Amino acid sequence: NYAYFSSQGYSADGRVKPDVSAQGLSSAIIREDGTLTFGSGTSFSSPILCGLVTCLWQSNPQKNNMEIMEAVRKSASQYNTPDSLLGYGIPNFQQAYHILAGINVTDVQGFQINNIYPNPCSVSTQLSYVSDKIREITILLLSVDGKVLAEKKFEAQPNVMGHVDISTANLENGFYLLQIKSDDVKKTFSLLKN
Repeated sequence: NYAYFSSQGYSADGRVKPDVSAQGLSSAIIREDGTLTFGSGTSFSSPILCGLVTCLWQSNPQKNNMEIMEAVRKSASQYNTPDSLLGYGIPNFQQAYHILAGINVTDVQGFQINNIYPNPCSVSTQLSYVSDKIREITILLLSVDGKVLAEKKFEAQPNVMGHVDISTANLENGFYLLQIKSDDVKKTFSLLKN
């Protein structure tokens, strides 16, 4: 989602800007005294991206800056349809790592969750995944005591990076569980709504 205080692109010469985006609204941050709090601003989204790009480059020191940035763009949620609000979208750094390593999604065995972002979230989060075959997937949004709060079903297609949006708009702030199930998969992840 686009924050009201974010700058908008395109550049004067028509390039896609911003390149990519990260959470800047209600970002989880650690205060000087070590406590967790939330803050908003591009001064939070930029360090999130810079830190992740630095880790990606550190894991691929043989790559140059242009190769790193191209992998980050290609991994982003709207790479094929960039816009002036989110640019190429929200990067998936596991996918960027795979791009740099030359790993193809067709090499994936089983069903793999690549990312749940943003987490913490406010109104929605997005699950990105890869499957090696067509699968009927059920996502359950659970309270921490196991009560089913929402259910979403979809068909995962093989050998493509897929994305599913999960609404959290009607939830109160707190911790929840996301359970992903099919006939041969059962994975559970924590989710923070703020």
